[in-house]
Amino acid sequence: GTNIAKTDFFKQRSVPKQTMDVNAYLRDEKSYKKTSGLLKNITPEFIVSDIRDLANYDKENYDVINLSNIPNYFVGRKEHKIKDFISILKNLAKITTNNGIIFFYSYSETIYEDKKGPPASSKETLEKINQLGIFELKSESFLGLNEGEDRITILKKL
Repeated sequence: GTNIAKTDFFKQRSVPKQTMDVNAYLRDEKSYKKTSGLLKNITPEFIVSDIRDLANYDKENYDVINLSNIPNYFVGRKEHKIKDFISILKNLAKITTNNGIIFFYSYSETIYEDKKGPPASSKETLEKINQLGIFELKSESFLGLNEGEDRITILKKL
């Protein structure tokens, strides 16, 4: 893991924490080998697509869809786009296997000028997603890249 952390890819990222702190699989040789072993027989498929078109990309069903922090950029500070975001999640549920997972990342509220997190990750939005009745919703907070706690929102398809 140490050699990968020293590559140009990681050097170009400007985060206040060490690469090893942000990428747990790089912390030590044991973590790296464990992750490598888990991925040995898996061929992840990376799809480059507009989030609005992702559900139309393929008719295949996916076990995991990682939206990274795209929802926060898609919605931005525009509350009216929450409805579109929820509609996108409903469409993504159609291409997610039963018990499959859709997840997305949210930075700590402390990095925003108004100290409020992005609308896509707000408690109100998460409650609206929960009310759809198609996902089991779970949020996990952890020490973030910046000050405060970042969060991952996990939507497990029912």
